[in-house]
Amino acid sequence: MLQVKNLQKAYRSKQVLHAIDFAIAQGEIVGLIGMSGSGKSTIAKCIMGLDKPSGGDILWNDQSLLKWSARSSWRQDIQIVFQDPRTSLNPRWTVRRSIAEPLRNYGSATEARIVQLLLEVGLDERYLNRYPDELSTGQCQRVCIARALALKPKLLILDEPLSALDVSIQAQMLVLLKQLHLSQQVSYLFISHDIAVVSELCERVLVIEKGTIVEDTTAIRLISEPKHAYTRKLLADTPTFPQFNQ
Repeated sequence: MLQVKNLQKAYRSKQVLHAIDFAIAQGEIVGLIGMSGSGKSTIAKCIMGLDKPSGGDILWNDQSLLKWSARSSWRQDIQIVFQDPRTSLNPRWTVRRSIAEPLRNYGSATEARIVQLLLEVGLDERYLNRYPDELSTGQCQRVCIARALALKPKLLILDEPLSALDVSIQAQMLVLLKQLHLSQQVSYLFISHDIAVVSELCERVLVIEKGTIVEDTTAIRLISEPKHAYTRKLLADTPTFPQFNQ
């Protein structure tokens, strides 16, 4: 579905992305892993149209995303969940309004659909009239995921969605993401710096170092047969893998 071709991005004199190439097929879960500042979030912003590439192209079903208008109906096919759920939600909006907003932009927002989305992320109608400051961080992230799923996207970009959560909540969220992947038939581009989390969720992993993808492999091979020195360093910095299977 998604093809990133020779993607480049420079800010003034600093080159952030160097000839990035990868693709995501329908139903695939792809991890993008690297240290802070490696260019992970820049790739996400370029795909979402939040940042303009300096070169290359991004194709969605063989159509260039760079030619999409801001209001193109195709935009509902790709949604994003950001790292910090609290700053991703308008503090003056209730849960109901936050989830309803994308539905109103592309059609109509019914109470039944909003409640259904809440139930799908493990919440219920009791949360409809609550504000972000009345929710835990994990609950805020569930609302963000519900909002992202409102338009039934085919690709969900998850930009460090668990890093603000403690390990026990991460475990719950990983279970939720696995369930949603199956029930919603949605593909993921899962961005993280944590190999343990990526290896638990993702089938395939891209390793990025200083704006260059240095490894494209399966999650199993990433751990058992790392090819690149940078990948081996990431593994060395993660001496133990928490068990998320409970």
